[in-house]
Amino acid sequence: GTTDNYNTKATERLHIDYTKDAYRATNKKEILQQMTRWLERHKSMAAFDLVLQWRHGEIPKPRLMKSVLNTPLSPGVYLTKNPSMHAMLFHILENWFGAAHFKDALGEFIVNQLQPTSQHQQAACNLNANVLRDLEAVDVWYRIKFVVPNLQVD
Repeated sequence: GTTDNYNTKATERLHIDYTKDAYRATNKKEILQQMTRWLERHKSMAAFDLVLQWRHGEIPKPRLMKSVLNTPLSPGVYLTKNPSMHAMLFHILENWFGAAHFKDALGEFIVNQLQPTSQHQQAACNLNANVLRDLEAVDVWYRIKFVVPNLQVD
């Protein structure tokens, strides 16, 4: 049942629109992928329809949604506070994610950050070998947020 003064009509309607219609549009093979694609396309078409209505003067200019914190992020790269996976071993990174030679590449990256203008190739190689000598695992983030400056001109 529902709580007092509420009903399920709205959610039933959404179920019809977003599930039943999407299912009917599939060929009944790989249903989830087809339904997801159908929903994404219908959302895109609805958004494009709003843009066309605005361009034809039928509706006012849509307001930009404000962020939850109402403070824009400065340009940069942002990670969540906690990684998606803690202490993932290098051989698992190679097998699961296809990150061949990840430890070597990470070592070279760190050396280049520490000595960007190093002209002594042997010293750089020795430093690379020592930087990650005892390291066997790294934390992994599945998602990163890249914030770029707003280049849109009103």
